[in-house]
Amino acid sequence: MKRASITLLGCLLALLAANSSPAQAADNETPVLISFSIVNETAAAAGDAVNVKYEVQEPGGSGIQTVIFYFMSPVAGTIQVRADAPDAADGPATFVVPEFAPAGTYALESIDISDADGNFASYQANGTVTVSPGGATGPGSHSFIFADHTFDVVNANEDVTAATISAFTLGMPGPFAPGDTVTVDFAALDGDSGLSTVLFYFRDIIGQTRQVRVDGPAIATGTASGPVDTSWAAGAYVLEFITLIDNAGNSTDYAAGGTIIVNPFGIAGPASPHPFDFSLTMFTVDNPNSDIATPVLTSFDIAAPRRFLSGTEISASYVASDPGAGLATVIFYFADEFDNLHQLIALGAEAPAGPATAIVEQNWTPGRYTLQAIILFDAAGIAVSYNRDGTVVPDPQGATGPGSPHSFAFEDFDIVVITSGADTSCNGSLGIEDALQLRRVVAALATPIAPCGVDMNGDGAALAEDALFLLQILAGMADDFPPGSR
Repeated sequence: MKRASITLLGCLLALLAANSSPAQAADNETPVLISFSIVNETAAAAGDAVNVKYEVQEPGGSGIQTVIFYFMSPVAGTIQVRADAPDAADGPATFVVPEFAPAGTYALESIDISDADGNFASYQANGTVTVSPGGATGPGSHSFIFADHTFDVVNANEDVTAATISAFTLGMPGPFAPGDTVTVDFAALDGDSGLSTVLFYFRDIIGQTRQVRVDGPAIATGTASGPVDTSWAAGAYVLEFITLIDNAGNSTDYAAGGTIIVNPFGIAGPASPHPFDFSLTMFTVDNPNSDIATPVLTSFDIAAPRRFLSGTEISASYVASDPGAGLATVIFYFADEFDNLHQLIALGAEAPAGPATAIVEQNWTPGRYTLQAIILFDAAGIAVSYNRDGTVVPDPQGATGPGSPHSFAFEDFDIVVITSGADTSCNGSLGIEDALQLRRVVAALATPIAPCGVDMNGDGAALAEDALFLLQILAGMADDFPPGSR
């Protein structure tokens, strides 16, 4: 029986050498911009629409997801003229001029186009085109003259001035406990569109940031507040930043060191340094039950053979715990051969016991995927990252938890995405090389390539019958199968 199988194997190898074809690849072609033009012939006013018509080709066939034209405003801000699916295929891309938009000329900076499979092309003013994710194919350059594509805005109500703060003080000195509210009284001014948000950012002892804020259509003199809940860490809280945002979207950041940053940077605003002593607003929180510890990963596993077909589920089991608020999210990050990251996730009620899972979508290109990191979040927002290089990194950095290095061998849990359960060569495609690899293993001339196996018929051994079955799959004489099913 074995001699007959080997003879038939040779015949099928000859047949496949003449007729084999590569497996169908996933869509990795980016959309291509053919042409575009601004429809508006006169200056736009507040409330008017600016339209850009365009022609885009999508060779991958998944459909256009977004088309975005980025223009720089007269004060160096960026606005988007965009179209999103289902309107992205034919356009036009549209931008409605806001009430307080800066008057003047808006210059085209870049154009971004993406398809439904996540392929992305970015056209730059210098003639270059960058594509992503890694492994995507598309144009490397373009001939469009961006300087020829501008539009003008007329607006007597433009707001090109940043807001300012003149005073602030802590409402009550504390200490505070869960259920209390931290308040900051302030006086601020925006003479054009009016303030919409005032934020005070306080940092705790482990590096987390808490907001004391107020939002409204016309804030000037008022009180910002921040309710203290059980997630607030015990200890001192230090003011780091104050941010003022007006109704035009202009912002002013005051930093503890004295610097002032306005955005967009072309607007008028206060100059550094500011005169305020941020230490005068320091307060403390008493919370004996506060959570400042990261989750802990004890073990994990991905069942062999760790090779997966498109459309199948990848599952990672694990044992993890959290001494405080409880596990909320667990994420396994895998990088493909182009350094694109893919996630296995367990969320909410599934996070404490797992598993973390993902479906192998079409944008998972065939090939080897290396486990790069496992990140655990607790319900208080404290996280820890176990990394491939052995480091253990808490977030925030002051959180307590396991130190580096960890003892896990991430390389033992790399996976392979394949186009067939018969991919014995582990190259992500199905062809005659798989039959040759299996034949070499049967003849003891090679060893199986982990994690791809060679036991085609599931009898626990690599024999000529396995090579015969594989060739029958290649020749269309038997049905393909998912890995691990036989």
